Amino acid sequence: MILKLMKIGKLKYQATLFIDTLMAPWSYLRPINTVLRWVFLVALCSVLLPFTYANATTISVTSDRNPVSVNESFQLTFTATETPDGDPDFSILNPYLEILNQNKNNSTSIINGQFQHQESWHLNVLIKQTGTFTLPPVPFGKDFSKPLIITAIAPNMSTESSLPQDKELFLMAEISPQNGVVQSQFIYTLRLFRRINISQASLTEPSSDSAIIERLGEDVTYQDQYNNLNYEITERKYAIFPQQPGLLVIPPITLNAEVYRQQRGHYNNFFNRAKTRTKRVLSNPVQLDIQPIPAQFQANSWLPAQALHIEQSWSGDITQMKVGEPLTRTLKIIAQGTTAGQLPELYLLQPDAHTTAGGELKTYPDKPTLNEKKTDTLIAYREEKIALIASKKGTYRLPAIKVSWWNTQTDSLEIAQIPETTLIATLNPQTTELMPFQPPQIMPIIKESANINETPHSPFAIYFWPGLSLFLASGWLATVLLSRRKTKSLSTPEQTPSRSPYQNKILKQACITNNAEAAKNALLQWGLQYWPENSLSLIANHCNAPLKKQILLLNAILYSPDNSDWKGQDLYAAFKTFKPKMLSTTVANDKLKPLFKL
Repeated sequence: MILKLMKIGKLKYQATLFIDTLMAPWSYLRPINTVLRWVFLVALCSVLLPFTYANATTISVTSDRNPVSVNESFQLTFTATETPDGDPDFSILNPYLEILNQNKNNSTSIINGQFQHQESWHLNVLIKQTGTFTLPPVPFGKDFSKPLIITAIAPNMSTESSLPQDKELFLMAEISPQNGVVQSQFIYTLRLFRRINISQASLTEPSSDSAIIERLGEDVTYQDQYNNLNYEITERKYAIFPQQPGLLVIPPITLNAEVYRQQRGHYNNFFNRAKTRTKRVLSNPVQLDIQPIPAQFQANSWLPAQALHIEQSWSGDITQMKVGEPLTRTLKIIAQGTTAGQLPELYLLQPDAHTTAGGELKTYPDKPTLNEKKTDTLIAYREEKIALIASKKGTYRLPAIKVSWWNTQTDSLEIAQIPETTLIATLNPQTTELMPFQPPQIMPIIKESANINETPHSPFAIYFWPGLSLFLASGWLATVLLSRRKTKSLSTPEQTPSRSPYQNKILKQACITNNAEAAKNALLQWGLQYWPENSLSLIANHCNAPLKKQILLLNAILYSPDNSDWKGQDLYAAFKTFKPKMLSTTVANDKLKPLFKL
């Protein structure tokens, strides 16, 4: 009873309670000397203290096997017959073990009418190195477990299986080639060999702070022999691109997997869940000797590859390029054994096309398309689209595009090239070239009607028709001048006619919905109200700078393969601020100015 009482609460409070209980019957002896009271208390504690430690909770520790194999899990079990003083602190085992998982079980039983309580902790652990170790006692509050001596052996020394452990399940890594130039492609191949069943396998990835690593394709599983033994082999490949010269080391890859234990008895396997153990396997490390950029490579952009090809294509006939209409040029570069980020911008490898022919050829590059294809190697792809618009007819020459690259297969410098391209711009058959207006010749018509009644050598005919022409011209000139003076004196809405509400609504709707084709049709109908033009490029010449820019951009986008990215808000904003000055009839009158100067 005394020992049970000492287990409750703190020691000094328990002892005080016990002394008060013993001294209660002698209360009539009060007042008692306080000094004698404390002397009695100290003497009693010194007598009971050895019994208290002797009755501390007993915590045992066992291992499911000993010796154990490195990189193969085993189980430690801590068992307490009573509730310990506190929770366990397993961190003291970290220098020796790696704890994979843990769980706790409680059980209570009645034996011969007495209650028995037991608590147990199960740890699935891996030993960190070979040798014989003494696991230190684990604290459970003020209680401690017993120490445990355990022996760890290398995998090939295990006696659990008739086969060495490294022949049941192992990883093998290799890399090709063994050396090469910086930023070139190396193929890292990892193979998992297994002769046993595994589950819940997890595999780490190769890593390096000085290399770009890309996984290639999907895993491949097949049957093959190794050292005269049959294996199921799973193969995985990576592309490694070292970013700096020197020695590159790829650390071992780690596999953690649950390995099924062999159990005896048919019914045991059928009705019971198969038991597993965690097994860890490491691959061999690999290293590379990375060479710097060769001295014979003098280009600005370093580009190593196994193969490289560049090409161009056009959306139309380059010998029949129409003035004011865009012609789309597509540049492509395909490289094997490199990443898409290493491919150069082909458009920037040539002089700007708009400087050709005095800036008469405008270029509008689109956003490039980048892609990578991963099979047993990495294939990078880049596509650039450029819209070219000629402002006048003539011949334009685009300089050659050259890409210098290093062939890693032959260790030599190579140059891929797109030859110089010649464009021939012609006028659109539906339009006329912008030239000074030639007035209609009315004199031959009058002469033709007068030839019926006149004689070829009549003096009257010689002076009559020039005089009549001069008279008619003077009358026409006076009429035009009076009409203009009247128009200037009257400030009416007809001088700057309002846009057609229907066409304005159509253009607004097209810009809101980003419909490039509908916007084009609306602009063409609107332009016919003011100028005799039937193409966007010619209409743009009559507009102010903001609207002209937006119309030309729309015209370029319409001829690109993909015009779904066009946004119409900028076009409509510029359209609303532009006020055309006169209708097409007024423009026609302006073009008769050369006749007035005769």
